[in-house]
Amino acid sequence: GIPTGNSVGFKCPTSDLDLVDGSGTINIKDLRGKIVIINFWGTWCGPCKQEFPHLQKAYELYGDKIEVIAMNSYPYETAEDVANFKETNGYTFPMVKVDSAWNTAMGVSSYPTSVFIDRYGVICLIQKGTVTEEGIFEGAFNHFTSENYEQKLVNKLEDLDTLEYPVGHKRNPMETYGAIGSFQIKVEAGK
Repeated sequence: GIPTGNSVGFKCPTSDLDLVDGSGTINIKDLRGKIVIINFWGTWCGPCKQEFPHLQKAYELYGDKIEVIAMNSYPYETAEDVANFKETNGYTFPMVKVDSAWNTAMGVSSYPTSVFIDRYGVICLIQKGTVTEEGIFEGAFNHFTSENYEQKLVNKLEDLDTLEYPVGHKRNPMETYGAIGSFQIKVEAGK
């Protein structure tokens, strides 16, 4: 099978995550068959706040085929801070507060970072930086939810546009990674 890791081409680590609104838990492994985007962010992060309305719109359009998990991994914020942010701004996608160990586990070095996991549970794209154009998330979800989806690993969201060009156009750059050995994370409740 495919090893678990934090790079494109690896299976994403999984854990039961408490939703900040108190409605239960969510686990990526239970979402197989759906496209999952994990968005790492902080409530203080201006670029994150710019990106969320676009993410919300795409979530509303593709809600039956995708799952969005806004994963706050900033160490100086609480689940209550995140819940207040969600309620104040009216976002409907799931939000969780996790230990900052997830930053290391997923290779997150800046906010926002969006990790796209395809219907097979494999990380197929890691987007570092803000997505400020409405159509980019929609285009990504269109690509990953397509009936004709073929698993392709891409460097950045903008590369998805090249996937639909006819034969003869420039090809999409691909990345391959070797195994990185055993990979574990431990997330304790309440952190």
